[in-house]
Amino acid sequence: MPRSLSFAEWSRDVAAEFLANVLVVDDRARLAGNDEITKPTALITPLRQAGTATADEGEPTTRENGAHGLDAKALIDQFARLGIICGACRPGQDEIGTFPKSFFRVIERADVVILDWVLHEFKNGEKTLELIRELLKSTKKEKGRARLILIYTGENDLTKIVADIRKELKVTDNSDSYTIDAGALRVSVFAKEGNRLEHKKRQIEEKDLPETVITEFSLMAGGLVSNVALRSLAVLRANTHQLLRTFNHTLDAPYVTHRTLLLPEEASSHVVPLIVAEIQSILEDEKIGSIAGTQNVMRWLKHQVQRGIKFSLQHTPENAALKGMTYLLKHGVGEAAVADVFASHKKFALGMLQNKDNAAKHLAKGLTERLTLEGERPTDSDQSLAMLMSIRSRYGSPPPILRLGTIVLETKGKHTRFLLCVQPVCDSVRIEKERAFPFLPLRIVGGGYSDCEFLIKDQSKVLRFALQTKPFEAKMITFKPSGRDREIVARNAKTGRFFKATSRRTTYRWIADLKPDHAQRVANDYAYKISRVGLNESEWLRKISNPKT
Repeated sequence: MPRSLSFAEWSRDVAAEFLANVLVVDDRARLAGNDEITKPTALITPLRQAGTATADEGEPTTRENGAHGLDAKALIDQFARLGIICGACRPGQDEIGTFPKSFFRVIERADVVILDWVLHEFKNGEKTLELIRELLKSTKKEKGRARLILIYTGENDLTKIVADIRKELKVTDNSDSYTIDAGALRVSVFAKEGNRLEHKKRQIEEKDLPETVITEFSLMAGGLVSNVALRSLAVLRANTHQLLRTFNHTLDAPYVTHRTLLLPEEASSHVVPLIVAEIQSILEDEKIGSIAGTQNVMRWLKHQVQRGIKFSLQHTPENAALKGMTYLLKHGVGEAAVADVFASHKKFALGMLQNKDNAAKHLAKGLTERLTLEGERPTDSDQSLAMLMSIRSRYGSPPPILRLGTIVLETKGKHTRFLLCVQPVCDSVRIEKERAFPFLPLRIVGGGYSDCEFLIKDQSKVLRFALQTKPFEAKMITFKPSGRDREIVARNAKTGRFFKATSRRTTYRWIADLKPDHAQRVANDYAYKISRVGLNESEWLRKISNPKT
């Protein structure tokens, strides 16, 4: 029977399937075994820490094959065997000044970037730091691009290199002396062969570099849910041409007909849901969701135990508690499962679930904390997932549009309140003049999560809200489009993004947008309240037929 993969091995396989391209930037990359090798004609003082005797300045020598050299062809071939495209950039002396900006577009598109530290004798890594600085810009929150950079250098003083990078990225965390995490950016420093290092574990041979890249990427991106995302992207890449065949040029004329018969400006919004539906079909056909099933949850649990989490409860040994937790994660908290866990793991069940009647409620309060290491802020994680499931993520910086599901902060003097827009989407477009929009108030829930329906982050603070859907609580607010916009578009200001209302004394700052299905549920609840029918009926019969009234 084949050995079951560990969580780390599974994450490595997912990362290997996802990675499509790697770019190497090294001024001494060789594309052939004898590339630019000549006999030395004179001795000069070495310019690099691990340098050897060389020829006159500007003349290539065997130093290309020393501690600073890189066999790019062998590296490209090795990556190719793993199904990963590897490219190599070897900037010339006359190109190095403009290289970071001239070649940045191709560098930015690489899944992983491998950089030499010293490019053409910029001994302090100035040009490499410039590249890192530019790549950091594309990992900002609004861009959302995770980035792995490997420094693969012939220098001996890796500690100084790490210190210089930390200073550049303004990072003070020293949890791993050779790895720097700055938001979505991860930089790992390694040494080439032949270096004089104290810590040999950071020295890797060129043939091992591809596996190191995959491992480092899995350490950066690997997780139970993130592996699902990586696998999804890999599947979409593999099905790109099939998707393109579905959306071929023969659909152009029918689309134009559809657009003309409908309303031209409205039809364009139909294309995105059409493509999204096909992408969803691809992921469903590949059964992507199943990879977050029980088997991989158990791998993840074992991984967490190896990292140091404990399940010990009062009067329950660690081993027994782990068995109880394993059973719980496999079977959930349905009525039958709860009965079984109380029967087979009674001490654990009493400590974790307390009683059968409120097992799910007690578990919800403490399970995430039990599954995370100290310092990982489980409450923040719970809140992040809750918001991800209900609040629309923004991957670009387009101005928000006022429509069903938009949440705003109304400010009038010293008084503020949060409002949720319930205007139907079809009434939020083609606006020629002032138009009234209906809003429902959101009540801030304090002191816990009782009655909380939405979590929203506003200016780094997570707020808990309960929706008020009674018709008499609704408010109509009139807005007007500006310029050529036929929608109510938010305008940027120093303090946020604002929708322009007809009232000059009141401001409406955009906060967030609910996901369409959540927004539609709110609209349905509101419509139900409006459509309630008031009847004159026999009170005697109502009481007899329904004793609870």
